[in-house]
Amino acid sequence: MNSELLTPDASASTRSDFIPSFARIKPALLHFLISLTIFSALLAVITLIWYPTPFFTASGGWEGIRLVAFVDIILGPVLTLAVSNPSKSRKELMGDMSVIIAAQLLALGYGIFTIYNQRPVAVVFWESAFYTVEAKELKQQNYDLAQLSAFGSSSPPFIYAEKPATVEGKLQMVESIREKNLPPFSMPELYRPLDKTVIEALGIFEVDIHEIVTHNPDMKKQLDRVLQAHHLAMSDGHYFALNSRYHNIVIVFDADRERIGYLSAPHK
Repeated sequence: MNSELLTPDASASTRSDFIPSFARIKPALLHFLISLTIFSALLAVITLIWYPTPFFTASGGWEGIRLVAFVDIILGPVLTLAVSNPSKSRKELMGDMSVIIAAQLLALGYGIFTIYNQRPVAVVFWESAFYTVEAKELKQQNYDLAQLSAFGSSSPPFIYAEKPATVEGKLQMVESIREKNLPPFSMPELYRPLDKTVIEALGIFEVDIHEIVTHNPDMKKQLDRVLQAHHLAMSDGHYFALNSRYHNIVIVFDADRERIGYLSAPHK
Protein backbone atom coordinates (compact mmCIF):
# COMPACT_ATOMS: atom_id res chain seq x y z
CA MET A 1 0.00 0.00 0.00
CA ASN A 2 2.69 2.45 1.01
CA SER A 3 4.80 1.38 -1.96
CA GLU A 4 1.97 2.11 -4.38
CA LEU A 5 1.42 5.55 -2.89
CA LEU A 6 5.12 6.46 -3.11
CA THR A 7 5.63 5.39 -6.71
CA PRO A 8 3.61 8.23 -8.36
CA ASP A 9 5.20 10.81 -6.04
CA ALA A 10 8.70 9.63 -6.93
CA SER A 11 7.89 9.81 -10.62
CA ALA A 12 6.48 13.31 -10.27
CA SER A 13 9.56 14.37 -8.32
CA THR A 14 11.77 13.04 -11.09
CA ARG A 15 9.82 14.97 -13.71
CA SER A 16 9.91 18.18 -11.68
CA ASP A 17 13.69 17.87 -11.23
CA PHE A 18 14.17 17.35 -14.98
CA ILE A 19 12.17 20.39 -16.05
CA PRO A 20 14.29 23.04 -14.31
CA SER A 21 17.48 21.21 -15.31
CA PHE A 22 16.51 21.35 -18.97
CA ALA A 23 15.46 24.97 -18.56
CA ARG A 24 18.95 25.77 -17.27
CA ILE A 25 20.74 23.83 -20.00
CA LYS A 26 18.77 25.32 -22.90
CA PRO A 27 20.12 28.93 -22.60
CA ALA A 28 23.67 27.61 -22.12
CA LEU A 29 23.33 25.36 -25.17
CA LEU A 30 22.00 28.23 -27.26
CA HIS A 31 24.85 30.43 -26.04
CA PHE A 32 27.33 27.69 -26.98
CA LEU A 33 25.95 27.32 -30.52
CA ILE A 34 26.05 31.08 -31.13
CA SER A 35 29.57 31.30 -29.73
CA LEU A 36 30.70 28.33 -31.83
CA THR A 37 29.38 30.01 -34.98
CA ILE A 38 31.23 33.24 -34.18
CA PHE A 39 34.41 31.34 -33.34
CA SER A 40 34.26 29.30 -36.57
CA ALA A 41 33.98 32.47 -38.65
CA LEU A 42 36.86 34.05 -36.75
CA LEU A 43 39.01 30.93 -37.14
CA ALA A 44 38.48 31.02 -40.91
CA VAL A 45 39.63 34.64 -41.07
CA ILE A 46 42.70 33.92 -38.93
CA THR A 47 43.86 30.81 -40.78
CA LEU A 48 43.05 31.98 -44.31
CA ILE A 49 43.86 35.70 -44.17
CA TRP A 50 45.81 36.78 -41.08
CA TYR A 51 47.94 33.64 -40.54
CA PRO A 52 48.05 31.65 -43.80
CA THR A 53 50.09 28.44 -43.97
CA PRO A 54 52.60 27.96 -42.37
CA PHE A 55 52.24 30.96 -40.05
CA PHE A 56 49.28 29.79 -37.98
CA THR A 57 51.51 27.61 -35.83
CA ALA A 58 54.85 29.29 -36.53
CA SER A 59 53.87 32.87 -35.71
CA GLY A 60 51.48 32.35 -32.81
CA GLY A 61 48.05 32.14 -34.40
CA TRP A 62 47.36 28.91 -32.56
CA GLU A 63 48.47 30.34 -29.20
CA GLY A 64 46.21 33.33 -29.65
CA ILE A 65 43.16 31.41 -30.84
CA ARG A 66 43.28 29.09 -27.82
CA LEU A 67 42.56 32.03 -25.52
CA VAL A 68 39.76 33.22 -27.78
CA ALA A 69 38.31 29.69 -27.91
CA PHE A 70 38.32 29.41 -24.12
CA VAL A 71 36.56 32.74 -23.66
CA ASP A 72 34.14 32.40 -26.57
CA ILE A 73 32.96 28.79 -26.60
CA ILE A 74 33.73 27.58 -23.07
CA LEU A 75 33.69 30.34 -20.48
CA GLY A 76 30.62 32.18 -21.79
CA PRO A 77 28.27 29.16 -21.97
CA VAL A 78 29.51 27.84 -18.61
CA LEU A 79 28.71 31.15 -16.93
CA THR A 80 25.30 31.16 -18.63
CA LEU A 81 24.65 27.68 -17.20
CA ALA A 82 25.71 28.90 -13.75
CA VAL A 83 23.30 31.87 -13.66
CA SER A 84 20.35 30.26 -15.46
CA ASN A 85 17.53 29.57 -13.03
CA PRO A 86 13.83 29.22 -13.93
CA SER A 87 12.90 30.81 -10.60
CA LYS A 88 14.57 34.08 -11.60
CA SER A 89 12.51 36.82 -13.14
CA ARG A 90 13.14 37.72 -16.77
CA LYS A 91 14.64 41.02 -15.63
CA GLU A 92 17.11 39.29 -13.30
CA LEU A 93 18.12 36.78 -15.95
CA MET A 94 18.62 39.47 -18.59
CA GLY A 95 20.75 41.47 -16.15
CA ASP A 96 22.98 38.46 -15.49
CA MET A 97 23.27 37.66 -19.16
CA SER A 98 24.14 41.27 -20.03
CA VAL A 99 27.08 41.18 -17.63
CA ILE A 100 28.31 37.84 -19.02
CA ILE A 101 28.00 38.91 -22.65
CA ALA A 102 29.69 42.26 -21.98
CA ALA A 103 32.62 40.56 -20.24
CA GLN A 104 32.83 37.97 -23.01
CA LEU A 105 32.85 40.62 -25.75
CA LEU A 106 35.57 42.61 -23.97
CA ALA A 107 37.78 39.54 -23.59
CA LEU A 108 37.03 38.46 -27.15
CA GLY A 109 37.81 41.92 -28.50
CA TYR A 110 41.13 42.00 -26.65
CA GLY A 111 42.04 38.56 -27.98
CA ILE A 112 41.18 39.50 -31.57
CA PHE A 113 43.08 42.79 -31.27
CA THR A 114 46.18 40.95 -30.01
CA ILE A 115 46.03 38.28 -32.72
CA TYR A 116 45.52 40.90 -35.42
CA ASN A 117 48.45 43.03 -34.31
CA GLN A 118 50.77 40.04 -34.07
CA ARG A 119 49.91 38.73 -37.53
CA PRO A 120 52.87 38.34 -39.90
CA VAL A 121 52.82 41.06 -42.55
CA ALA A 122 56.23 40.45 -44.13
CA VAL A 123 58.82 37.70 -44.47
CA VAL A 124 62.20 39.40 -44.66
CA PHE A 125 65.58 37.94 -45.54
CA TRP A 126 68.39 39.33 -43.41
CA GLU A 127 71.98 38.09 -43.40
CA SER A 128 71.47 34.31 -43.60
CA ALA A 129 67.76 33.55 -43.03
CA PHE A 130 64.20 34.76 -43.40
CA TYR A 131 62.36 36.34 -40.46
CA THR A 132 58.67 37.05 -39.96
CA VAL A 133 57.76 40.64 -39.18
CA GLU A 134 54.63 41.34 -37.15
CA ALA A 135 52.18 44.12 -37.93
CA LYS A 136 52.78 45.89 -34.62
CA GLU A 137 56.53 46.17 -35.33
CA LEU A 138 55.91 48.28 -38.43
CA LYS A 139 52.95 50.18 -37.01
CA GLN A 140 55.12 51.36 -34.13
CA GLN A 141 57.28 53.06 -36.76
CA ASN A 142 54.21 54.67 -38.36
CA TYR A 143 54.77 52.61 -41.47
CA ASP A 144 51.79 52.24 -43.80
CA LEU A 145 51.30 48.48 -44.22
CA ALA A 146 49.67 49.08 -47.60
CA GLN A 147 53.13 49.91 -48.94
CA LEU A 148 54.14 46.27 -48.52
CA SER A 149 52.10 45.39 -51.61
CA ALA A 150 54.88 46.96 -53.69
CA PHE A 151 57.10 43.99 -52.77
CA GLY A 152 54.80 41.30 -54.11
CA SER A 153 51.26 40.00 -54.32
CA SER A 154 51.72 37.19 -51.80
CA SER A 155 50.41 37.66 -48.30
CA PRO A 156 52.67 38.19 -46.50
CA PRO A 157 55.16 39.36 -49.15
CA PHE A 158 58.75 38.06 -49.23
CA ILE A 159 61.30 40.88 -48.98
CA TYR A 160 65.06 41.36 -48.93
CA ALA A 161 66.64 43.63 -46.30
CA GLU A 162 69.76 45.18 -47.79
CA LYS A 163 72.62 46.29 -45.56
CA PRO A 164 73.32 50.03 -45.84
CA ALA A 165 76.13 50.83 -48.24
CA THR A 166 77.09 54.17 -46.70
CA VAL A 167 78.64 54.95 -43.32
CA GLU A 168 75.70 57.25 -42.57
CA GLY A 169 73.22 54.45 -43.29
CA LYS A 170 75.12 51.99 -41.12
CA LEU A 171 75.22 54.44 -38.21
CA GLN A 172 71.50 55.06 -38.56
CA MET A 173 70.85 51.29 -38.50
CA VAL A 174 72.99 50.85 -35.38
CA GLU A 175 71.17 53.75 -33.72
CA SER A 176 67.77 52.14 -34.44
CA ILE A 177 69.01 48.83 -33.03
CA ARG A 178 70.32 50.47 -29.86
CA GLU A 179 67.68 53.13 -29.16
CA LYS A 180 64.53 51.62 -30.65
CA ASN A 181 65.43 47.97 -29.98
CA LEU A 182 64.61 47.16 -33.60
CA PRO A 183 66.21 44.25 -35.45
CA PRO A 184 67.34 45.18 -38.99
CA PHE A 185 64.70 42.96 -40.61
CA SER A 186 62.03 45.18 -39.03
CA MET A 187 63.40 48.37 -40.60
CA PRO A 188 61.37 49.18 -43.73
CA GLU A 189 63.99 51.62 -45.00
CA LEU A 190 66.19 48.58 -45.74
CA TYR A 191 63.52 46.69 -47.68
CA ARG A 192 64.17 45.74 -51.31
CA PRO A 193 62.27 43.44 -53.72
CA LEU A 194 63.19 39.76 -53.45
CA ASP A 195 63.37 38.64 -57.07
CA LYS A 196 64.87 35.49 -58.59
CA THR A 197 68.24 37.14 -59.12
CA VAL A 198 68.51 38.03 -55.45
CA ILE A 199 67.45 34.53 -54.37
CA GLU A 200 70.14 33.03 -56.62
CA ALA A 201 72.74 35.30 -55.02
CA LEU A 202 71.61 34.13 -51.58
CA GLY A 203 72.30 30.51 -52.48
CA ILE A 204 75.32 30.38 -50.16
CA PHE A 205 72.92 30.67 -47.22
CA GLU A 206 70.89 27.57 -48.06
CA VAL A 207 70.49 25.11 -45.19
CA ASP A 208 71.79 21.56 -45.40
CA ILE A 209 68.50 19.80 -46.09
CA HIS A 210 70.13 16.37 -46.08
CA GLU A 211 71.33 16.79 -42.50
CA ILE A 212 68.01 18.28 -41.38
CA VAL A 213 65.80 15.48 -42.71
CA THR A 214 68.25 12.82 -41.52
CA HIS A 215 67.69 13.94 -37.93
CA ASN A 216 64.00 14.83 -38.33
CA PRO A 217 61.89 11.98 -39.77
CA ASP A 218 58.71 14.09 -39.69
CA MET A 219 60.37 16.82 -41.76
CA LYS A 220 61.54 14.12 -44.16
CA LYS A 221 57.90 13.08 -44.67
CA GLN A 222 56.87 16.70 -45.21
CA LEU A 223 59.64 17.17 -47.77
CA ASP A 224 58.70 13.99 -49.63
CA ARG A 225 55.12 15.24 -49.98
CA VAL A 226 56.25 18.62 -51.32
CA LEU A 227 58.71 17.11 -53.81
CA GLN A 228 56.29 14.43 -54.99
CA ALA A 229 53.59 17.04 -55.58
CA HIS A 230 55.96 18.88 -57.94
CA HIS A 231 57.71 15.79 -59.35
CA LEU A 232 61.11 16.89 -58.08
CA ALA A 233 64.11 15.21 -56.51
CA MET A 234 65.66 16.57 -53.32
CA SER A 235 68.63 17.91 -55.27
CA ASP A 236 66.30 19.97 -57.48
CA GLY A 237 65.16 22.16 -54.60
CA HIS A 238 66.62 25.13 -52.76
CA TYR A 239 66.11 25.43 -49.02
CA PHE A 240 66.22 28.45 -46.70
CA ALA A 241 65.54 28.83 -42.98
CA LEU A 242 62.66 30.97 -41.75
CA ASN A 243 62.86 32.04 -38.11
CA SER A 244 59.47 32.74 -36.54
CA ARG A 245 58.06 33.35 -33.07
CA TYR A 246 57.13 29.78 -32.09
CA HIS A 247 58.40 27.41 -34.76
CA ASN A 248 61.16 27.59 -37.31
CA ILE A 249 60.39 26.76 -40.92
CA VAL A 250 62.33 25.59 -43.96
CA ILE A 251 61.12 27.27 -47.16
CA VAL A 252 61.35 25.09 -50.26
CA PHE A 253 62.05 26.69 -53.65
CA ASP A 254 62.18 24.89 -56.98
CA ALA A 255 64.92 25.24 -59.61
CA ASP A 256 63.30 28.45 -60.88
CA ARG A 257 63.39 29.96 -57.36
CA GLU A 258 59.62 29.75 -57.00
CA ARG A 259 58.28 28.87 -53.54
CA ILE A 260 56.65 25.45 -53.60
CA GLY A 261 56.27 24.52 -49.95
CA TYR A 262 57.23 24.73 -46.29
CA LEU A 263 58.63 22.28 -43.74
CA SER A 264 57.73 22.84 -40.10
CA ALA A 265 60.50 22.23 -37.58
CA PRO A 266 59.52 20.31 -34.41
CA HIS A 267 60.69 23.14 -32.16
CA LYS A 268 61.90 26.73 -32.13
